[in-house]
Amino acid sequence: MKKVIEANNSLLIKNTILILFVLLNAVFFFISYVTNNKDFEVMLSQSMDQQLEVVEGFFRYPENIINILSQNEDLSMYENGKGDRFFRSKILSLFESVIIPDSRISNIYFVPKENETISYKFIEPGINLTDKNWFSETLERKTQYNWVSHKSEFSNEDVISCLRKVVDKYGNYIGVVGLDIELFKLSELVKDKKIGNNGYFMILDDKNKVIATPHYNYLGQRISDSNLDNMDYNSAKSFTLDIFGCKSKCIIYQLEELPWKVVSVIPNSEITHGIVSSSLLFFVFSMASLIIAFIMYSKNKITEVANRELKIANEKLKEYASTVEENAVLKERNRLARDVHDTLGYTLIALIKLISESISLCRVDVVETEKRLNNALKTTKDGLKEVRRSLYGLIPQELEQNSLFDALEKLVNNFEHLGVKVELSVNKLEENIGMEYKEVIYRVCQEALTNSVKHGKASEVNIVIKFTDTHIKLFIFDNGIGCDKKRKGKGFGLQGMRQRIEKLNGEIQYGSGDGEGFNIHIELPLNKTEMGDENIYDKSCVGR
Repeated sequence: MKKVIEANNSLLIKNTILILFVLLNAVFFFISYVTNNKDFEVMLSQSMDQQLEVVEGFFRYPENIINILSQNEDLSMYENGKGDRFFRSKILSLFESVIIPDSRISNIYFVPKENETISYKFIEPGINLTDKNWFSETLERKTQYNWVSHKSEFSNEDVISCLRKVVDKYGNYIGVVGLDIELFKLSELVKDKKIGNNGYFMILDDKNKVIATPHYNYLGQRISDSNLDNMDYNSAKSFTLDIFGCKSKCIIYQLEELPWKVVSVIPNSEITHGIVSSSLLFFVFSMASLIIAFIMYSKNKITEVANRELKIANEKLKEYASTVEENAVLKERNRLARDVHDTLGYTLIALIKLISESISLCRVDVVETEKRLNNALKTTKDGLKEVRRSLYGLIPQELEQNSLFDALEKLVNNFEHLGVKVELSVNKLEENIGMEYKEVIYRVCQEALTNSVKHGKASEVNIVIKFTDTHIKLFIFDNGIGCDKKRKGKGFGLQGMRQRIEKLNGEIQYGSGDGEGFNIHIELPLNKTEMGDENIYDKSCVGR
């Protein structure tokens, strides 16, 4: 009964936590929705205040130019003079002086009521512009300036025009002077003005046609949305518009005394992204909290399992550490045994040979006997040094102080002093190989010569080393008594050779032919990184 009650309580607690989790995320999503919308609305409003001053200042400049041009007496003289060429030239020069310094203005023109039109840009002779709507509207307009958005009769491009009527000294209307600004030039006003990450400004005319936008492909297109016709433009409240298929949050401001509307736009996708990002962050945080709650709820069981697994892992780790330590000790023991065997084997053989010769010569030739004993003493000291170096894990001193070839030459000389003729032949010796290759070649040659003298009783030994692009090949053969097949390969020296070769992924073969002599064939795969193009020299058939 107690277990049933505990299980029910556990289920109740888990369900309560899940319900709280869902409620908290729903509440936070609502708060995030309201907060983000409010923040973006404030951003739209503040950016609009900053942009209005720039836009209104831009439109005041063309009005000032048109005001000055409309009062120029040459326009009146041209109309009254019935198209005098002199005045026409002066007027064109005046237009040119205004357009050249200001790239925003694409054209300036004067349309008289009765004379030929004067335009900075070329216009077909005889074209009558006085029947255009903008001409009659400008003459009838009570305000000073008439701004219109239309397709230019001069360039056939979408432009906005600032127009003003021209009167003579008697106050009679004699024509209209105007200037054109192409839409992409007007768009420079809003090109680099961003709102948030993807928001922007645009300017609409009185028919909701786009006359300025950072997205030039929308210039001249009309926004068709019923919301534009049923709103208070200067209420500073945001609303949603469908701008060429993209739902966006907007604020619109109608410019004073101008037919243009400035629109600040933020795509709904950016607002949604902000809401989702903050909600997702809270969701992740609350999910983490939920997970922590469940972890804390089941802490005792998890701790118990973890402790049990940790205990097992510690035992396995101790076993592994013990195995690794044993392997390391065994590996070092084998290395030390090989090095000491190679060094002591050679040293003892040399000592036996030199002492035996000294005993034979002591009564016959004292000088030669002393020479042999000095060699024995030197051999003993060198052998002791090598044993000490082996104990410290160092490479042979001869290899450390000399090149591989020089070390092999000294090794050959030492055995020749024992009465053995050694022929060393090296093809294309490469000194750039790694030290591990040099040590293996040196130790194998040392052990092979020792075996030839000690076991084979050989008088002649041939060593051939060949370097190729991929391998090092080593051949050693003597004229000794050979090796019994039953005992072949059981000696510690040959076993040490095999271990050294296999460590470098090499292969070794050895044996006696017809019971006479002993030969060794070794191939070591050579990585290309071990071979270089520099410091290669050829010592072919170098013999001793």
